[in-house]
Amino acid sequence: MSLGVFYLLFKSFGFSFPQVPEGWVGPIVVLFMLIVGGITFYALRLWRPSVSPDGTGVSVSLPRNGATFKFVIDMLAANDKKSVEYEGFSDEALGALVKSQQISADTTEEAMEMVRALLGDKVPPFQVARSSFGGYVLRVNNNHAR
Repeated sequence: MSLGVFYLLFKSFGFSFPQVPEGWVGPIVVLFMLIVGGITFYALRLWRPSVSPDGTGVSVSLPRNGATFKFVIDMLAANDKKSVEYEGFSDEALGALVKSQQISADTTEEAMEMVRALLGDKVPPFQVARSSFGGYVLRVNNNHAR
């Protein structure tokens, strides 16, 4: 396409083109396409978005009007394609409102602990563990059970 545009542009200025043997037209067009494709590929690789090296980074934006603790934890687990079991949490703790904000962490477990830190005393300290079925288990620490 761009080769045709250049051809028409030069022709409109009265540029006289040398005659190219018919056998060289195809290779010249292919060479031009490879050069343009290579430049495009290089430019796309040069300015591509950065990705965490191990691909495990977690970044979540909470809704503008906030969300409950349980909703945020379930959302983080769903982002990792896992489910969550809650052990020892009261209804008040699960319904505690987390204000709107961005949460970024290296792992899902760290992100879950960050949510608890945002809520302070509204949610008791807990441990995040993997369950036998592959999901997450959030257990309230024994000395803080409500």
